[in-house]
Amino acid sequence: MTLAIQVVSRELGGCPSEQELAGNVRALNALLPDLVPGPGAKHADVARVAARLDAAAESLLALREALPGVNVSALAARRPAVLLTPAEQLEREAKQSWALLSPCGPAGRRALLEAHPALLDPGAAAALLDEIARLFGFQEDQPSAAAPAAAAPAGGPDQGPGAGDGAEGAGTEGVEAGEGQAAPRPGSARAKAAALLGSSPGLADAADCLRGQARGDRDPEYLADTTRAG
Repeated sequence: MTLAIQVVSRELGGCPSEQELAGNVRALNALLPDLVPGPGAKHADVARVAARLDAAAESLLALREALPGVNVSALAARRPAVLLTPAEQLEREAKQSWALLSPCGPAGRRALLEAHPALLDPGAAAALLDEIARLFGFQEDQPSAAAPAAAAPAGGPDQGPGAGDGAEGAGTEGVEAGEGQAAPRPGSARAKAAALLGSSPGLADAADCLRGQARGDRDPEYLADTTRAG
């Protein structure tokens, strides 16, 4: 850790100093008591987060707000680089992932997020559901024969340009729906995949989409720091 503190302090032009950064690392360990350097928590990552301690604390509070019941200290300790993401962005994306994973059930959702911080990225959460759905052959439930008639617009076919846009959008499951991403529709392939993951969270351990998905590694500032370190 001493070498990482020296390198990161030099990267940042000596601000904070090595002594100040060492103090920040101790404070970060108090903030994240589960923090243990390892594959997802490299010494350099810990030092970089410690250099932005105030912002990291704000991001941790944002996670607590977005993920009720989740041990966010354990989550962040497993992948401290997630705390390099601005708090507002992190909270927004975490809420989207929280909704996407809702069919997992409370216990399954907590277990998945604590074990796989990469799922804070709604794109990664959607990719996991899609991969599980593909591997297990889950498909959309077919609507009953009466469903199309019940869903037909009251005004008939002449609804003008864009009248069918809403119906078309409702049939998609991508994260492109944006802020406030809703949970997968009941009976959808993603909902079935999430239910399976909820009962067997360990299935995510072998998912291809989660390999190398350190969320902080995709943060532009993190990438810039890493490049300078090289």
